[in-house]
Amino acid sequence: MRGGAFIKRFFPFVFTFVIGILVTSLFVNISMPRFGRGDRCERKRESARALAEYSRLIDENERLRAENEQLRTERMRVEAVPGLTLSDTPGAVPPPPAPVVPVRPSALRHGR
Repeated sequence: MRGGAFIKRFFPFVFTFVIGILVTSLFVNISMPRFGRGDRCERKRESARALAEYSRLIDENERLRAENEQLRTERMRVEAVPGLTLSDTPGAVPPPPAPVVPVRPSALRHGR
């Protein structure tokens, strides 16, 4: 009799536990945690890629600073020439044309 009572109490517990695990598996990954064992290579590759990109950005930043300094010194040389303004330099952009003022249609009628 004791064995039957144990089964009567144990079976609903196991059944409820299995149903709970199945429902939980729909929302949460139940597999064993990996604790980062498989991601080390990926993290190392990502770190190396980020470091290479960082180095490339530093080189580009230095190149742009040098180019900016070169343009600044060229501008100083142009400004240092007596009697020459920046608008006299070749390649100066002309001012845009003046906007056309719209005329009302009633002003075009001569009958009034």
